Amino acid sequence: MKLFDKFLKILKTDRNTFATYILLMVTIYLIVDRVFEVLLILTNGVAYHYFEPQVYGLAFLAPIFCFLFSFSSSFIKSDGDKHKWFYAYCIELYILAVCMLIEWINKMAWFGILQLPNFNNFVIDFSYLIRPAFSSVAIAIPLATWIYLFNFLYRSVSQTKLMLDSIEDYDGIDLSDSSRGWGDYTDEIYIGIRKDNGKKVKLCEIRRFEHTLVCGITGSGKTTLIFEPWIAQDISKKAFYAQTSKAIAFAGLRTGICSLKYPYSNDYLNKNFSLNMISPSESKKSIFNNRVSDLIYAEAGNKVIYRNLGLSYIAADNESFKKMGKVCDAFNVAYNIVDPLDPNSIGLNPFAYASPSKAASCIVTILKGLFPGDLSNQYESYSQNLMLQSITNLSIMLAVVYPKINNGKLPTLVDLMKVMSNFDLVESLSGVLESNEEFSEKYAAEISFFRNNFYKGSPNRNEMQRLIQVPIGVIQSLVRNPNVRAVLCNRVNNLNFDQALEEGQVNLVLTRRGELGESTHKALGLFFLLLMKPSVLSRPGSEKTRIPHYLYIDEAPTFLTSATETIFTVYRKYKVGAIISSQSISQIKGCGDKLGETVIANCANKIVFGNNTPAENEFWEKELSTKKEWDIGKRGYNADKMEYDSKITPEYGNKAAVSAGKIKDLKFKAAAFRIKNLKGKNDNGQIKLDFLPAKYLQKQVVKSYDFASFSNGIAESNDVVNSNYNKTDTFTSEEGPIKMNTSKLNFNFNSSDAIINKKGNNSSSKK
Repeated sequence: MKLFDKFLKILKTDRNTFATYILLMVTIYLIVDRVFEVLLILTNGVAYHYFEPQVYGLAFLAPIFCFLFSFSSSFIKSDGDKHKWFYAYCIELYILAVCMLIEWINKMAWFGILQLPNFNNFVIDFSYLIRPAFSSVAIAIPLATWIYLFNFLYRSVSQTKLMLDSIEDYDGIDLSDSSRGWGDYTDEIYIGIRKDNGKKVKLCEIRRFEHTLVCGITGSGKTTLIFEPWIAQDISKKAFYAQTSKAIAFAGLRTGICSLKYPYSNDYLNKNFSLNMISPSESKKSIFNNRVSDLIYAEAGNKVIYRNLGLSYIAADNESFKKMGKVCDAFNVAYNIVDPLDPNSIGLNPFAYASPSKAASCIVTILKGLFPGDLSNQYESYSQNLMLQSITNLSIMLAVVYPKINNGKLPTLVDLMKVMSNFDLVESLSGVLESNEEFSEKYAAEISFFRNNFYKGSPNRNEMQRLIQVPIGVIQSLVRNPNVRAVLCNRVNNLNFDQALEEGQVNLVLTRRGELGESTHKALGLFFLLLMKPSVLSRPGSEKTRIPHYLYIDEAPTFLTSATETIFTVYRKYKVGAIISSQSISQIKGCGDKLGETVIANCANKIVFGNNTPAENEFWEKELSTKKEWDIGKRGYNADKMEYDSKITPEYGNKAAVSAGKIKDLKFKAAAFRIKNLKGKNDNGQIKLDFLPAKYLQKQVVKSYDFASFSNGIAESNDVVNSNYNKTDTFTSEEGPIKMNTSKLNFNFNSSDAIINKKGNNSSSKK
């Protein structure tokens, strides 16, 4: 199919358009051919060539499949086009059917004549009767039947809105290649089993960035039936990408189609391997590209972006947090822990950014998002700007000066609070900036700002002392808890969101609502989201080249503010898909009607559990949308006769995908859903869910490879390293750990060695 698609690319067309065109030409040929035979019957009383029944059966397939393929072709540009093409297909089928009937009647008549004794004389003697009789039949059949076709097309179709709606809603059979949207080499998510037909329900990768809302009361299973299985699948897929990349690369190194760019250690390569670490041999570049084609996510100029993904999970409670950590351990996927009660927790110090201006931007974003109430209701525009500018400039100054005078140590929010509380200290640190020739020129605007607003005798010092109390109060509330302060004021080991997004890292955040209280839980979770925000909005590349990142937020209404609204309105463009949960729609709207409507509208994928209030169930019945169906069992009611009509009147129209009553009565492990499919249309109905399969928590063995002989300069033991990675060839199903497709690898796995070449495959190195 790849060669065929290349051919279509040269023709500047697609599969459906090409198939429609070919079948249309075949249909026209068949019609012309059969009409010619009918004309022979009309003039001579006999055809030259009769189609057998099986041939006619095949002939009818041409217009039928032409119809099925055409509605997804470039020939159809509007609903009006669909109407015209439908009429054309009906006429084509009618012509073929009439020709078939005329031929068969003529053939059977001749067959009967041929059975007569001495039929030659009969034909010769009565030829003046036979030919006109056959000609009459050839004329009579179309004359007697065309009116039925006309009535059907005019009255039953063009004058019937139900039929027109049905035609307009039909999209035909789509022949386009969907392999890039589904399959092992995409981030598709298995959700559950449809209740009505038992088919698997999956959410394709491109629709995951249109965000997902999971709604259900406490204990309904939002975390255990949705979040945990989804996160586990993402972790499994991340491991699959890594292990497949490593296996293909090692095979390439052994066969000489690629080489390592730099001399890495064997242990480092097995733990941190990326296809970016190797480069193809110039003479075998096409072979290399063919082997890694499934793992290529995008190309930007000379740079190739390979398949990977990252995720961040904000959990309120310890149980789910620990379980996801165990899944990472089972797949040997590295992950960052943010946990106030874990002494080894990674920090969230915004000053960790290398750029002082970016660190300042992060701090402003965080503090602004944590300000109590709406600043516009408390301060004039000038005062707001002055306050935010002061935070920005103080943060820049600290980021630049503090490491210089403290042996390279990072400043923290506590240091920022001290500076805000002590204007004399601001003047002192500003003097350090001014005394450095490079800094004094680069940060001249900031120094001037400090002189006018912080120095003794400056005109705005008193106003600034009043305004600065707001951010001081916010920082105090943030760092009041010593455990949280240890995370937010870490000077050594901090999460770099730029790097996390680029490399597809896994971040598990535990806010410990039960142990630390609601306010600390909210502050820590919101801090994480706001610290992440500037990195998301400044991701390099384009929408096509950014590595996917999935943001899971349990009990999201706690963190919904105007500052986090961009998660739902903008993040999609930066390849960050949000999956959020809430106990009810009213809980989301409780954060503000406008904000609530924005969140609900921008979550294109929705899953709801049962036992909601009647008002919520009515909302969900409408929100889950409708499906159009034909109902042929309807009988009209005659009010005059006080009885139902004997005639069945079919109806076609919208019906609720899931009624309010059915939503209310949903059992445990059952939900109603509406998701976007690959084409962007709604899939909806009821679904059966299940807990995280035990296999995701089982420690699996994955091969390590002996890269030492291919890494110049650093050679370690040739023994195969015992790794905690999964054994990728034991992956089982789409909804379970992913099964590795080794069709392009040209090697076998063996328990005693990483790779054994197939017979006849030359190796570039010896074991």
